Amino acid sequence: MELDIIEIRAYNYFECQRQVKQIDVQDLMVINELIDHLKPIAITHQRLFKLNFFIGTEAEKGKLVRTYKHFIFRFEKVKGDKLLLSINNSLKLPEVAYIHQLQNIYYDITGDVLKRAESTGTNEKVSGSTVTKNSSVKKWY
Repeated sequence: MELDIIEIRAYNYFECQRQVKQIDVQDLMVINELIDHLKPIAITHQRLFKLNFFIGTEAEKGKLVRTYKHFIFRFEKVKGDKLLLSINNSLKLPEVAYIHQLQNIYYDITGDVLKRAESTGTNEKVSGSTVTKNSSVKKWY
């Protein structure tokens, strides 16, 4: 995916030089220099869990769900490993494939920032869907 500068916002997560980077205001000030080093992070079940999504009820047939006030965000598998985002069972967004896209939509709808659960450190190296930190392997997101 070619990253469009307009998609990058403060608090978005990207891979940058094999580490997870959360964009801050200082990064936005030098975004033209930084953009070539940023890679979108694909949405996976593991990463959604770390963003406080949970497995829905039996009636929701294993969908990953997150509620915020009166909004319900659901991901369900479609066509192999592809995930479909629906909001309040009415708006369906099949093109949401990356964490920063989900963060932007979440913010646009709720006015709140979607952040991952607190981690144990700040320097986390990305390796597939895991993180290596201080010689121990942990799930990323």
